[in-house]
Amino acid sequence: MSYSLSLQRFQSGRLVPPDRAAVLAVLRRHCSDAGGRFESYDVGFSDGSRVELAARGLEGEGGTGPWWEFRVRELGPLIAQFIHDVALAGDCVIWNSMGSFNPAQPENPQLILLRAEQAAHLPKACPNTALCLSAWHLAQLLGPGFARWQDSFKPRRSWIARLMSVAE
Repeated sequence: MSYSLSLQRFQSGRLVPPDRAAVLAVLRRHCSDAGGRFESYDVGFSDGSRVELAARGLEGEGGTGPWWEFRVRELGPLIAQFIHDVALAGDCVIWNSMGSFNPAQPENPQLILLRAEQAAHLPKACPNTALCLSAWHLAQLLGPGFARWQDSFKPRRSWIARLMSVAE
């Protein structure tokens, strides 16, 4: 299981493909393997952290999907920087899977913009948005939802650990 962050690019209220060449340039700084049959990239960093990027059509000639997805299992500074850099390169907004639709909860937004100009291109029904100023700010915006996601798996992790100890 992972925490899901979807990248989408909007123009005049409609989904359009992200800038593939710019995203690939950022990806290649951290990952040299091709996405393979499943078009998924396992990206590792110098601190040992990892994140998966599922990006259908990123390298092929086929049409790109209207969104790409980060599958996050840990959230640290290098992962936040990478997500920020990829989204910025693709001119994408970030849909926070555990964010709140409620505008009264600005600390846990559903939709994260990386440039103020992106707001003009969104569909009308995007109630809880936040403008992200940096990778550090992105980590702060994702923090509440990510912590809630981690907490929801604690009982399962302990059950799996007990199961594994019995199997030994």
